Parts: sequence; C-alpha cells; structure tokens
Amino acid sequence: MANPWKRKVRSSGKLTVWNAAEGWAAIAKEAINTFNTLGFGVKFEFLDGDKADVVVKASDGTSSHKFKDPYFGEYTVNVTFDAGSVHGRTKTLVEPDKKIIMKAAVFLPNKLTGATAKVKEIVVIHELIHAAGLDDNKDHDKVSGLFYSPLEYGSGKLSEWGLGGKYPPMPPVRIGAATMCNLKSLWVDNAGCD
Repeated sequence: MANPWKRKVRSSGKLTVWNAAEGWAAIAKEAINTFNTLGFGVKFEFLDGDKADVVVKASDGTSSHKFKDPYFGEYTVNVTFDAGSVHGRTKTLVEPDKKIIMKAAVFLPNKLTGATAKVKEIVVIHELIHAAGLDDNKDHDKVSGLFYSPLEYGSGKLSEWGLGGKYPPMPPVRIGAATMCNLKSLWVDNAGCD
C-alpha cells in the first residue's frame, strides 16, 4: 500500500538522497536526474550522509542499512533478493501509527551483468518510485511502463512480461498513467487523477 512521506518532507516536494551506490554511482546519479524531469511532484536532491531521507546502495543480494532517525533512533533494514536480475529492492521505514515514511533505502543489483547503462537507469528509477512512496509491490502499475512488474529483459531492452509486445520496449523511459497518478497524488494536493 502506498504511504506518504512525513509532512515536513512532503510539503517541501523534495527528498534528499545519499548516492552511496559503489559501482552504480554514475548510473544512479543519471537516474535521479531523469526522475526529476518526470513530473511526479517530487524531486530528489543530493545530500551525503545519514541526514538524507533516502540512501542508494549497491548490493550483492543480502544487505542492510542502519538508519539514525530522531523518532526511531538507530534502526536497521535488511534485504535479500536476486542481485543478478534486472530489479533492486527498496525498504521504507514507516511510522506504524501514522503510516508515514520516515526513511528509505534502495539496494541495486550488483551482480547484474550484460545490461546497458540505460537499462540499469530504468532499474534505479523503478526503485526510486518505491522510495518516493509506492513502497509496496501491490503498488506496481498493472498496465504498462517501467513500474510494471514483472519486467522481462531481452535484446538489451525491458518490456512488460506477458503482454506480447503490446507496448514499445524500454529504454527510453516510459511511465504508466497509473504510476504517474498514484505517485503524484502522494505529493501534490488535488493531483487531478481519476
């Protein structure tokens, strides 16, 4: 289920991000810059260190990140995923009573081989969408775009699995209407989405 960010962050329209993705740093930077052009109502700003709202890291499949948060204190998130496939894993730290996101960690697949930089950029943008509030796998777009799941990889491109080429392959970046509406509604009052 989609969760909004804490009010102070949400009202700013910005998420600070620490790009600590060794081996992915240049691709993550490019993906963050691309994300900022997509019109979601939220933009990422770079900020090194623990004060950032979101941390982006590379992972060999089993990883953790320790947050220092005024509300939670020190809190560790753990992930396990297939770091050789074209997806990452994002974990959000959600305040349980108010159901608001306090922090997020994005883990990128460090064992992914053969994928182009543009395909990797799409993987990062997909995870940034999770970090921005569509933090549950149930939030995936059910029609199309880079937030559709599962995506399949072949011939240097990503496409929506099982749709038989109904939509053009990616790259370039393609955002589904439901993804745009759902994420924008977390960040923009009266987003106008039906």
